[in-house]
Amino acid sequence: MGEPWRDLGASGPASGWWNMALDEVLLAGAARDGIATLRLYRWRGPWLSLGYAQPFDAAAEAACRRAGVTVVRRATGGRA
Repeated sequence: MGEPWRDLGASGPASGWWNMALDEVLLAGAARDGIATLRLYRWRGPWLSLGYAQPFDAAAEAACRRAGVTVVRRATGGRA
């Protein structure tokens, strides 16, 4: 049997949407195959990554927009 985890190494900068979508795919694969993944990534531009249940209101979203920060929500929990 192979390693219980894999290392994808560092990737180039990508949008928050791309990074979170790839994380979701890797999470689904880990649940299915039992193989965890270490992935180091960078953001292309300023992003705010919110946990799936973290509250975020319209005023905060407007403030981010004014500051040029794009908001993305993760499939996992935690805070920004």
